[in-house]
Amino acid sequence: YGGYIVHVGIVILFAAFAGLAFKEEFDVTLKGGETYAATDPYGNQWRFVSQGVSRYDELNRQTTAVLLDSYRNGKKVGVIKTEKRQYMDSRGAPTFQPATEVGIMEGVREDVYVVLAGVIGEDTAEMRITFNPLVWWVWYGGLIMAIGGLIVMWPQAEKRRAQAGYSTVLQPAEQTS
Repeated sequence: YGGYIVHVGIVILFAAFAGLAFKEEFDVTLKGGETYAATDPYGNQWRFVSQGVSRYDELNRQTTAVLLDSYRNGKKVGVIKTEKRQYMDSRGAPTFQPATEVGIMEGVREDVYVVLAGVIGEDTAEMRITFNPLVWWVWYGGLIMAIGGLIVMWPQAEKRRAQAGYSTVLQPAEQTS
């Protein structure tokens, strides 16, 4: 049965990869208080309301962040936070390029990613909003394949296979001279 389970996992994995073909991306520019409306691949109406750009210093970095109140079909489903982080060395000088922290809202049917591309002026953020359908299905398919693989490799299966065949133990034939 383990082989069948592995194949079910493969089917789920292929369905997930097929779902990624329906990915939707939107480049958005929002000031604090402004709203952007988008439709995901399932036809749900999303609304993202910017809480504005905030800047603050942390222990070893300067952070620029944007919070988006997120609504699906008129119901608030959460807040997505995306950031740009500029790390500093011990003298306070910037190190390397700024790092981007992607805001992610995960779900069984789709993930919503928000990436802060940059800030214009004091309160305008440029972002990319991406709807990725069936991302979790990749993980589910892999898990099911692993479970099937464990069942196939389970020691009991080998024992049963070795015992299959004759119902009685055969004795060697006596030799006559």
